[in-house]
Amino acid sequence: MHRILDEPDTDTDLWLIAWDGKEVAGGVWNAIYAVENEELGLRRGWLDSVFTRRAWRRRGLARALIRQSLVILRDRGMTSAALGVDGDNPTGALGLYEAAGFEIHERYTAFRKPMEDDR
Repeated sequence: MHRILDEPDTDTDLWLIAWDGKEVAGGVWNAIYAVENEELGLRRGWLDSVFTRRAWRRRGLARALIRQSLVILRDRGMTSAALGVDGDNPTGALGLYEAAGFEIHERYTAFRKPMEDDR
């Protein structure tokens, strides 16, 4: 966590956390990467991590957090927002983001290989 908090672009005022009593129900870690925006000539904010804990899923919480994130980023002068998602995510995240107005811009393939312990 210290690594994230020590990053120059980290602004916890952009983060949203939904509480149910003393329990975290979900949240969005939003970010604005000033150097990237400057280099690309953009005013783009990122929804870096969108999460809803299992007990609070399918209740509209993530949708509400995403909507509020977009308002926060717009109020900070951003004209677009982006996020990354695993298209095979079994929780339906891709459909949620598309319903919120996000469109697929790029697709990536991630490769994985289990490492055997040859020691």
